[in-house]
Amino acid sequence: MPVVDPHILANPSLKIGPEGGTLLEVICTGHNIELSPEQDSNDYDSWCGGSVRVYGPERWTLTLTAYQSFSDPDGLWTILYPLRGLVCDFELTPDSTVAVSPTNPIATGRVRVPSISFLAGAINEASEITVEMPVQGQPTFSETPPA
Repeated sequence: MPVVDPHILANPSLKIGPEGGTLLEVICTGHNIELSPEQDSNDYDSWCGGSVRVYGPERWTLTLTAYQSFSDPDGLWTILYPLRGLVCDFELTPDSTVAVSPTNPIATGRVRVPSISFLAGAINEASEITVEMPVQGQPTFSETPPA
């Protein structure tokens, strides 16, 4: 079996903006990103001893953990706070330094942006904010850049 190289997260790109509007890149303050599904399952046992597992629909969430920033025009507060409560477009690329391709696919879709924390941290520590944005419908995965 061949060895598969894992993707080492170094330069991801998250762009977000109002539906149909300009996407802004959340850069520099982010340090953890996750786009993952949650899926319920039910097991059904039959009289004959068989078992069947049935899966429910996927529910995707885009989770960003970043340092709060008020002074940076690309900061979390400046970009996300005005979008609270809105359904927004997003683009997520694993590596922003190379073109979208089969080895660097892009995820696109729509998320609902919740209200975000104003501050979270202790004295002499960076204020770190985690934002969980539910994807509306299913994300789209592509090996070519969006049009």
